[in-house]
Amino acid sequence: MVSLIDQQIGAVLASLETTGQLDNTWIIYSCDHGEMLGTHGLWAKMNFYQGSAQVPLLIVPPGGGASVVDDTVVELTDVAETITDIAGAPPLARSRGRSLVPRLQGDPGAVRDFAYSRIQSYAALRTERFRFTMESRSGVPCELFDMQEDPNERVNLVNDSSRSGIVRELKHELTALQGA
Repeated sequence: MVSLIDQQIGAVLASLETTGQLDNTWIIYSCDHGEMLGTHGLWAKMNFYQGSAQVPLLIVPPGGGASVVDDTVVELTDVAETITDIAGAPPLARSRGRSLVPRLQGDPGAVRDFAYSRIQSYAALRTERFRFTMESRSGVPCELFDMQEDPNERVNLVNDSSRSGIVRELKHELTALQGA
């Protein structure tokens, strides 16, 4: 699958080059979910582990530019707002998305505090440091991972008393977000 996608993206880029449109075209590539591929013993996409929730996002402005890897937390809703911004259209009504154009232009303040995900009755927040999951109907916290100390999400800290403050804070954020 990866080879096929790579081949087809190459064909699109070659066509843009042939028609003289490559230097006039934004290239944006992403997908809607990852695959666990056996990580954590899982083979599906219906969870919040990084293998499922973290997806590629490549943005190349017209004419290209220097390659930059940016680990800023973003949501897929930000892609829609970015495209809207590039097109010069007004922001989408009721969208949580934020244009990434300021970030692409080097604005270090153009970051979001967290990314939000939801699968059935479960919801998660991903901050720069933590990933928190809660069962939405009951409000019961299920998972807390320190993504700096434990990037493979092996140690669930949700019941660690030393982390009760961050659990409370993220639960409050998530509850408020879902009520909005």
